[in-house]
Amino acid sequence: MAKKLDLTTKNRTELFDLLSKEREELRKARFEAAGSRPKDASSAKKARRSVARILTVLHATRPVHTSGAAEKGEELAETEATA
Repeated sequence: MAKKLDLTTKNRTELFDLLSKEREELRKARFEAAGSRPKDASSAKKARRSVARILTVLHATRPVHTSGAAEKGEELAETEATA
């Protein structure tokens, strides 16, 4: 399990590698639980939370793209101000 401080210091490629490893752990935990009694009953929960932490950091650090929606919002504000 990675802490938030550890995750924020990693770059995007390291985060994607860590994400794939955690998703593989989650898949293994699910199959283990479906087949027989798992060694660690909370391993799926831990893996799910770890995946969520990584995704949160990835979404928080993704590059911002300006889209047409922002420009349309500005145009809408200008037309309302003149009306």
